[in-house]
Amino acid sequence: MTVVAPKTLLGRAPATEASVKKLATQAASRFQAPAGQVAVSGAYGTTKQQNVVVLVAMTGSHTGPDEFLDALAKQAFPQSVFHPVPPGPLGGAARCADASSSGTPSTFCVWADNGSFGMLYFLYKAAADGDTLLAQARAEVEVPK
Repeated sequence: MTVVAPKTLLGRAPATEASVKKLATQAASRFQAPAGQVAVSGAYGTTKQQNVVVLVAMTGSHTGPDEFLDALAKQAFPQSVFHPVPPGPLGGAARCADASSSGTPSTFCVWADNGSFGMLYFLYKAAADGDTLLAQARAEVEVPK
C-alpha cells in the first residue's frame, strides 16, 4: 500500500481558497515522514459549501497502531479527547476527536496501520460525521502500489 493525494476526496475538488490551502500546509508542517517514505497532503472542498477536508498521510511502519495513535494524540493534540472509531476494511486503528471552535463543528480523525499513518480534518462536520467518513476517505487515500 501507499498513500496518495487523490484528484478528489469524498467527492470534493481540491481547494482553491487560500485560507483552506493554508490549513493543509500548516497541518503537513507538523508531521515529518520517515526517511524514504511517501508523504502527501491536501485540502478539498470550499468554505462556501461548508465541506472542507484537510488531509495529511504518509507511509511508515507502525507495529503497534493503537499505541502509536495514543502517543500521537497526547503529543500533537493534547487538548483533544479522542475516541476509537472503526478503521474500515484496511484495518489498523483509528481515533476521532471533536475539534469544534467558534460555533463551527469540526472533527479531527487519525489512523495508523502497519504501513501508514494519516490525519483528516473535517471542517463543518460533527464528530459522528467524521466517524463515518474516515473509512471512506481513507480508502481513497491509502491505495495499492
